[in-house]
Amino acid sequence: MGFTLLADEYKKITELYGVIKEEDDLGQMVKVIERSTFVIDKTGMVRNVWRNIEDLREHPRDVWDFIQKEKN
Repeated sequence: MGFTLLADEYKKITELYGVIKEEDDLGQMVKVIERSTFVIDKTGMVRNVWRNIEDLREHPRDVWDFIQKEKN
């Protein structure tokens, strides 16, 4: 099964997908990227989105399960 991972060196995609947010870091506001996953089909349609991912052990399984269900 092949898939493409995206590297957004110039932060154009992160801005389009709205995953840049500001956080207070010791009294100074800094921009950070919200940990997110987007499943995009072959036509470019966003099929599912997970935002603010915290459980890094279970998340890959959640994404895999979603993809398997979409295939059927």
